[in-house]
Amino acid sequence: MFLKHWARPQPSTELSKILAKEYNVPLFLAEILQARGLDSPAKAENILGDCAGLSDPFVLPDMKKAVSRIQSAVATGETIAVYGDYDCDGACASAVMLRYFESLGVQAHLYIPSRTEDGYGLNCAALDKIWERGAGLVITVDNGISALKEAEYALELGIDLVITDHHQPGEKLPRAVAVVDPYRKDFDVPYRFYCGAGVVFQLVRALCAETGMNEPLYTELLALSAVATVGDVVPLTGENRFLVTEGLKILRKCGNAGIEALLRVSGVKSVTARSVAFGLVPRINAAGRMGKAPLAAELLLCKERVKAEQAAQTLDGLNVKRQEAEGRILEEALNQLDQNPELLRRRVLVLAGEGWDTGVIGIVSARLLERFGKPVFLLDIEGDMAIGSVRSVEGFSVFRALQACGDLLERYGGHAQAGGLTVRKGNITAFTQAVNAYAESLHNIPREVCRIDRLLNPDDVTLKNAECLCRLEPFGAANPEPLFLMEEMKVEKILPLSGGRHTKLSLYKDGKRVEVLCFGRETAAFPYPIGSVVDILVGLEVNEFGGRRSPSLRLKELRPAGIDETEFEKAQLLADRICSGQSIFSQEEGETRLCREEMVPVYQVLKRLCGYRGDLAVLYFTVFRHKISYVKFRAALEVLRELNLIDFSEVRNALTVEKNPPGVSLTASRLFRSLQKQETGTRN
Repeated sequence: MFLKHWARPQPSTELSKILAKEYNVPLFLAEILQARGLDSPAKAENILGDCAGLSDPFVLPDMKKAVSRIQSAVATGETIAVYGDYDCDGACASAVMLRYFESLGVQAHLYIPSRTEDGYGLNCAALDKIWERGAGLVITVDNGISALKEAEYALELGIDLVITDHHQPGEKLPRAVAVVDPYRKDFDVPYRFYCGAGVVFQLVRALCAETGMNEPLYTELLALSAVATVGDVVPLTGENRFLVTEGLKILRKCGNAGIEALLRVSGVKSVTARSVAFGLVPRINAAGRMGKAPLAAELLLCKERVKAEQAAQTLDGLNVKRQEAEGRILEEALNQLDQNPELLRRRVLVLAGEGWDTGVIGIVSARLLERFGKPVFLLDIEGDMAIGSVRSVEGFSVFRALQACGDLLERYGGHAQAGGLTVRKGNITAFTQAVNAYAESLHNIPREVCRIDRLLNPDDVTLKNAECLCRLEPFGAANPEPLFLMEEMKVEKILPLSGGRHTKLSLYKDGKRVEVLCFGRETAAFPYPIGSVVDILVGLEVNEFGGRRSPSLRLKELRPAGIDETEFEKAQLLADRICSGQSIFSQEEGETRLCREEMVPVYQVLKRLCGYRGDLAVLYFTVFRHKISYVKFRAALEVLRELNLIDFSEVRNALTVEKNPPGVSLTASRLFRSLQKQETGTRN
């Protein structure tokens, strides 16, 4: 078990009452605002205030230059190309730009790069193809800010570039007619957190400034921008909040046949930011991930309902294949860890395999991060090169880690918690050592953080409280769904849902019962027996069924009640050192000395259990917590494994007991002997 840090909110103050009065909201909601640092009416306005709309597009860098050059190309009949990207934001941004040109009767060409063949962003080979088609103007959407070399090549070809992007620029800007990027350091803008489609939407607004945008076009482009804003996980504050709030309202009847077909295929019933994020976005992204990059943009540009339905079905099928590829890669990665469990003792995980689809490894990295709580580097080996994707915890910078190992890499880039790299196959081992050495040089690797908005008691689970949370929607980056902590809840019932694929818990505290839905948790594998006392993190929602509305709790995290995070982390580190054969300090002898009288009860209990499926730390807290320390429990398991009396996988969360073991002596275990002798060492 790794523990995420559960960051508790500060106690509510008089400020909550002020916020409640200022915005005429329940105190329950005001306390959540305070917990999120929205501790003044001015700050709370960003969430609770009316969405004022978008700022003047002409305040963005080079907007006038971009408008002038595009209008000139339209007026002279110049061939125009739109250079997009293969993810949801890039596909939507491309569709926004192309729809504008269609409204003018202008046929612009679209180029969507291949993730595997072209890579991200502008490339010279693609510019050759565009030049051959006679384009004199290329407009980039959702890319281009780092294309210094490619911009120079475009100039050589005689192609003018208008770059629209929302990524951070480097020290130099590419040479182009216009570089419209709200993150440019040489401009001060009122709002800069747009996704790529948001920037393009502002560009179209600027292009239509004199004539105005007709209602059908505005509605469609707003819907496309809303989907992209959700899909690109940009902050849902300020103007992005306006885009998403207003866009979701009209999504079902936005006039875009592709979006409407995707809503039907994905089975979205209620249009929310969450349903878009889990229903539409993965299917749009599947095109780029599975090597069919243009299909997503083509769907969003489709005008015929029948063709749009067919294209949506194709994307749905690609998403299924993506899920299958994800499952295969995850299984192969877990097999590597099973065969080399010592890898779990390292600060970061670096795993490599052949045939690991580069479009999918980022998702698998995120799943492994969620599972093991440490930064994950996954590498897809292709010939002599390996292309990698990285996901990290808050506080461990991916970019700085890659930068520290830059001499071993061919290419790299990234942000605080995600990034990518290219490394020669022969350098993978050296890179693994180097990045772990970098991680070791840090004081520690931060744990993932769950930021709790409020403590929740059973009495707080009311329809009124669930309904008032709707004032905070839409939820997303920088405005997540509220997270609540319920402490010391006793497990009373464990009920299967959907044939056991999901679970419903009945929990009890202070004479009050609540039910909690546990989606994705199989009933048969639920590790906490009836009678267990647990702490849980939940979301509070409104459930609508049969015309009736009721409050509903959805499980987010679960662990044994009363764990001291700091002490448990120390115990885990010490146990890891013992089990990996490292020396211990003299002052740790009392914590680690293991005797036969402590070993035997552990083995007897495991024999009665006839095995176990679940996290070994959960087994400790539910069965052994008051019998033996965690450090000694882990050491006891390792001794029993060394004697072939049990076997367990920390990766698979499975423990088996040998049914008919031969008679053995505890002293046959090297680890047991060493813990009795207390071989100590010092660390420099």
